[in-house]
Amino acid sequence: MSELLALLLCAFSVSALPLSYDASVDSNTVQKRWEQGISDDAMIINWIGLGFLPDFDSSSVGKLNSVLPLPMAVVGDYIPISSDDTSLGGFWYHYNDIVGQETKPVYMATIELEYGLYDFASWQADVISQAMKNLNDAGVPVWVRFAYEMNGCPAWNAWGCDAGGFKQAWGIMASSLRYWAPDSKMLWSPNIDTDNNNWGNYDQYYPGDDTVDLVGLSFYSFGINQQENTAPSQNLFTQTAGPFYDTYSAEKGKPFVLSETSAAFHYYTGTEVATSGGASELTIKSQWINQILSWDTHYAFPNMIAAVWFNFVKNEREQTIDYRALLGNWDVQNMVYALKNW
Repeated sequence: MSELLALLLCAFSVSALPLSYDASVDSNTVQKRWEQGISDDAMIINWIGLGFLPDFDSSSVGKLNSVLPLPMAVVGDYIPISSDDTSLGGFWYHYNDIVGQETKPVYMATIELEYGLYDFASWQADVISQAMKNLNDAGVPVWVRFAYEMNGCPAWNAWGCDAGGFKQAWGIMASSLRYWAPDSKMLWSPNIDTDNNNWGNYDQYYPGDDTVDLVGLSFYSFGINQQENTAPSQNLFTQTAGPFYDTYSAEKGKPFVLSETSAAFHYYTGTEVATSGGASELTIKSQWINQILSWDTHYAFPNMIAAVWFNFVKNEREQTIDYRALLGNWDVQNMVYALKNW
């Protein structure tokens, strides 16, 4: 039996209905998906919409959709802004690609404050909001993932590790979006934090229920020491994300999005030689996809409406890391295509 077939059969078995099936879990998720703009005609796996953050330098929404059985549910994009540059990066170059899709994906605008939190003012927020209103008018739902991973300390972003500054900038963005693009949503999206038995440092960065429409996390399976090709440990996703979900989604009744994720496959820099660890790319990525999209995950996290896959190859941490689920490894891409049968 091939590795691909064996892994798919394993995935099917994990996705089976539990003995105590509760249809209200499904209806709750469908309602939240619909309220947040995810199309029922998109790639929905066990009630969870599958989206992608494309590397727009080498691919597009149309290109990724061409290798999927159904259109992606969410498309993520990185939008830099500063007092010196309000061109919004590649936004207008990607606009026709997004608007032209028959099944419109939710547009997840990941806002990067290039000069930090104190360089951001209401006039810059208005530029973003008016661009989002343009998408809304074209039939594209929008989530503004503002100053993402703000809780990362020591800060790896120009806007990180400053709770007071983040809340001030968030308030500016939320007020502008409410005024100019009231159909768009604010997505609060910290990075996974495993401190304090997975309770993390989230609370000091939470802007408040009145301005947060959705809650999300960046959460990757990186392998041992973020350097080795090892499969994710069993239940890594639900056990680690559970405290965040319970506090900010379940208790508050807010939709939950895995707003940036992947499973890393590591190479020695600039080569096609895999680093140590021994697990194949298919094993690593299929096991992570099963963890984030399985029926068990939907049942444990009924407010979870989407997972957005980071579809890039990057040189970082003195390695070349292939994060792609599509347009890379053929077996991995076939595995993603087969998700339609779950």
